[in-house]
Amino acid sequence: MRAFFIFLYNFNMKQNDRGSITPFFIIVITLVVIVGLIIFEYTFYKFNHSKQKAYMFSEMDAVMSTYHRKLFNELGLLAVRKEGLQSPISDHEVLSGQIKKIMEQKHLVKTITKAEDIVTEFIKRKSNFNVKVFDISHLNLQLYRIINDEASEVETKDFLTNLATVSMYAKLENISIDDLREMIEKMEFEKLKKLKPIFVIRPSIRKNIEEIIKAYEKYDIIGVYRHFILADYSVEYMGYNFTNEDHHLASEYIATGIENNTINKYIISSEIYLIRILLDFAETLSNPQIRKKIEKMSFGEPKLFAIVAVGVSALEAFYDTNRIIHGGKIPIYKGSDGFMAFHLTDKYYKRGFTYPDYLKIILMLNSRGTTLDRMLFAIKERYNIDPREFFTEISMKKMIVFKAKIIPFELKKIIKGRLSYE
Repeated sequence: MRAFFIFLYNFNMKQNDRGSITPFFIIVITLVVIVGLIIFEYTFYKFNHSKQKAYMFSEMDAVMSTYHRKLFNELGLLAVRKEGLQSPISDHEVLSGQIKKIMEQKHLVKTITKAEDIVTEFIKRKSNFNVKVFDISHLNLQLYRIINDEASEVETKDFLTNLATVSMYAKLENISIDDLREMIEKMEFEKLKKLKPIFVIRPSIRKNIEEIIKAYEKYDIIGVYRHFILADYSVEYMGYNFTNEDHHLASEYIATGIENNTINKYIISSEIYLIRILLDFAETLSNPQIRKKIEKMSFGEPKLFAIVAVGVSALEAFYDTNRIIHGGKIPIYKGSDGFMAFHLTDKYYKRGFTYPDYLKIILMLNSRGTTLDRMLFAIKERYNIDPREFFTEISMKKMIVFKAKIIPFELKKIIKGRLSYE
């Protein structure tokens, strides 16, 4: 820096007679150089700062990527075992938060599937046009078969015909639907293989369904949805041992708190029986067909009607429970299908709730804290781990020291970072 000023001074002395360089010009040049150096040092600092942050996040990502594989593959829970991390899955809010995210995606798929059935039936009735709406996986399978020249001419023709309907609910990635149609018609399959087109649900549809769920949660004052999420997760991911013998603690344990499977079977059967007797008795009062039959059996006597209704409900509940624990379907409200108690032979319902569905109802009767405590104990026993040692979040602090390249100064700064499985 000093050499630069000496150069300017000497140059000025040589050119002084001509008056081409003035002290003002020297000052301007000096300021430009200083500003340039500051900009250079600041740019270098920003680059170094970004590089250090990138290194830190790369380090945190390396830690978080070592999650417990079996826990994730079987239960969908992401957690890593390492000292100094935050948010253990033993914390109720952390565990329930992860479960909520898992089940939101599952319910999103279920809701879309239900919408598929409704819209498909509507289109079929109105236009006699049979098309599977929202079936994204089937749609992508058809596209894969066409691109790989495995589809028949009829399948390809049907696919192209359905593209007009598909565009209402599906978005095509990497290519437009018009270009896809044109390339299929020209049989340019090699080009399509390179483009790798894929159908996804339109973001607007996904967003609308998510908004519906949020609105429901907002007005769910008594917390039915929160309880249902835990019950649904328990049955779908922890499993159940009633019809499938398993040594792991499963949903029956979470429902009762008892580890013995045999005792659990009796308790769960009794609880299903109580649920069914209440539902069947309610139907004897609300279903006109059932009510009429019971009035006939009780000869129109109100007192006798109550006794007969309880007796019929108890008998029907016994049939229901037996059918449920053997894998059968029993609807909540039987309607025109009627009671099994009024038939001489076994009656099979086409639709209805199965054992896992009734188990969810029983689980919903538990408090949230009880369900989560038992779930954590079941996880501990199944994987031989301590949930208090498995974390879902990492935070880091790092001191960086910046030494300027030209201007003699040193700058220290603390950078912070956080990564979580949320």
